Amino acid sequence: MSQTGPAPRRKIICIGIIIALLAAMYPLQGSIEATRLRHDLASSNPLASAHDLPPGEFFGTVLLGGFRAIAVDLIWLKAKEAERNHDWHRYLVLNQLIASLQPRFIEVWSFNMWNMAYNLSLTAPTDREGWHWVKKAIESGKEGFERNERNPNRWKLAWHIGYHYFHRCGSIRDNRTEKYQKWLFEETGQTNWQHALYWFAKANEVGGDHANPNWLGMVSATHRKIAYEAEEKGDLEAMKQNRLHAIAWLERIRKKYPNNPSFARYAPQEIKDLRSRLKAHEQERLAEEFRKQDKTAEEFQLLREAASYWMDAYKGNPYVGEQQRHLENIAARFEEMSPQIGGKMNSDVEALHLDIWLRLIAGPEYNDDYVKKCEELDVEYMARFRDAIAAKDNGRAIAELDNVLRLRRQLYSKDPLLEKRVNSMHEIAGICEKLAGRLTGGEKETVFTAARSLWYDLFDFGHKEGAERGAALLKDRIEAIREKIGAEGDEQSELLRQEAVELVSLLYRNSIDRQWAETVLRDFGEYYTQAFVDAAGRDDRKAMADCHRRSTKIWERIRRRYPDDPQAKDSLNRMDEAYTITVEKRSLRLSDHKFQ
Repeated sequence: MSQTGPAPRRKIICIGIIIALLAAMYPLQGSIEATRLRHDLASSNPLASAHDLPPGEFFGTVLLGGFRAIAVDLIWLKAKEAERNHDWHRYLVLNQLIASLQPRFIEVWSFNMWNMAYNLSLTAPTDREGWHWVKKAIESGKEGFERNERNPNRWKLAWHIGYHYFHRCGSIRDNRTEKYQKWLFEETGQTNWQHALYWFAKANEVGGDHANPNWLGMVSATHRKIAYEAEEKGDLEAMKQNRLHAIAWLERIRKKYPNNPSFARYAPQEIKDLRSRLKAHEQERLAEEFRKQDKTAEEFQLLREAASYWMDAYKGNPYVGEQQRHLENIAARFEEMSPQIGGKMNSDVEALHLDIWLRLIAGPEYNDDYVKKCEELDVEYMARFRDAIAAKDNGRAIAELDNVLRLRRQLYSKDPLLEKRVNSMHEIAGICEKLAGRLTGGEKETVFTAARSLWYDLFDFGHKEGAERGAALLKDRIEAIREKIGAEGDEQSELLRQEAVELVSLLYRNSIDRQWAETVLRDFGEYYTQAFVDAAGRDDRKAMADCHRRSTKIWERIRRRYPDDPQAKDSLNRMDEAYTITVEKRSLRLSDHKFQ
């Protein structure tokens, strides 16, 4: 008994010491938490609100004490491994465990939402199971939002909840998302956009000065989405009101965060675009009134302004469908209008009509109907072009040629491997050569330039059919340029030289008369190398930069074919030596200046 008696006492003493240390740590952690909140630092300390913890989290947070961070790091490593292996269910369990250990860590709640709403829902075998994971993701986010009432960064969770309603339940255009939208409305009586607006606004409400105004701009984006769909359904009043709400929100956030530079750039552009859309709608409405009054000139002017906006709106704008609908309607009206008018206005109507269809077929969501329409226009303009040639009306022929070229090149770019597209390019190139044969001066050069551009397009896509004739045209142009090039420093000569290098590179790249092209390319490379050396001697930094870029581009092209090419190596070394000498001279001049 005397031998075993001290052991229980030692255990009791150790347990007492642990309890005493935990008791001492509690007020200390509370003091630390108060300091963190006072300095607006996000809290990840559960001791500050241990009474809020579920029973299952108490051991993993309070009792682990300082070892909690080590445990979290180890679980994070396992979670990252599961992510790399696309083991999304294991990834979810590990992230939920991290959330239990660090319930005030906002990012872990966001990760869980993303994993459930995207990875798990997308890999779910049925639509209903996918919807289960999307709902579970949103419920998890809301739980994290409630659990972080004192956390100044909880606005991010509100934003993520809003974004899941916006994007996962609305913006992704697939069959599942459309079902998610339907089921959400059936279950809640509200659309995904209404839910998104609520949570984006909640992010602004709880974020105070912490929120990111660029994130809060999603309120405007949601109003834009609602406006877009309202216009698609023909509810123009709802479209208008939601665009006005979007503008008002952007102006409100801009005033609240006047010192945020990125939002200061973004907001005015968005506001301008929203107002332009409202204006374009109003112009079309007024144009319709003028149409009813047979005021064709006034109608055309308004439609031209509206069309100009809708064509420009393609650039980087996600609401492509709206642009398409309006441009299609305006183009259809121009087709009705054209037979009723003549003279200059008819020419303007036809030109804008063609511009619209070229913009539509060049857009990101062109379809077979657009291709068919442009093919019809190509037939029409080609007939006019031939008629002008037959009538020996050179001015009209050149004008019609420009329209034909724009149509042919756009159609070709959509399907450059289609035989009929290639043949159409060959056809127009041959016609251009014949037409140029009877022209002189600037008109001749214009038509030859058109022929060269057609061959350039064909070669650039790797088509070598008829290469002999096309190469001959390009070689003639290159030789003509070399004869025109004057003394170094002449601006026009430099532009010609750059054009020649581009054309020679085209032939060289496509292995068309490669030996001749390589010889000419080396001559230009040598010219730019020596020009760099001369510029370095004058310490002309701008000329050095220009010549170095052009020379290096030529020699690197040659080295791709001949990695150990001695002329390329020698030229690059000469430029390096000239640059080194120039730098040393500058350093000496600077040292002399300092010494004096």
